[in-house]
Amino acid sequence: MPNTPKRNRRQNKKLHIGEFAVLGFAFSCKPEADFNTVFDSLISVMDERGLQIWAEGTADSFDAYITSSQRYGSTSDEDRNAIETCLKAQTGLNDISVSELSDAYYG
Repeated sequence: MPNTPKRNRRQNKKLHIGEFAVLGFAFSCKPEADFNTVFDSLISVMDERGLQIWAEGTADSFDAYITSSQRYGSTSDEDRNAIETCLKAQTGLNDISVSELSDAYYG
């Protein structure tokens, strides 16, 4: 049995574990054309849902991780579905992949 340290609620909150775990999801795609138009519609959906994005990309691929813009907020399956729908509605994107919800701090 591993020796797990006992933590109180305040410590769990600072470490973003247990009930304070923050969930997000990743997506990737390959833009065929100018990504600015796609990104504008994506930002619009994210603003409506209170989400933020951590992203990197090149001319050939775009990878991002989406989280809630609230300090201890998590994304939901509804948020994930809204982003996936937005991406799939765009022309000029290939190989769209949206992951399941995961722990934003610890994978």
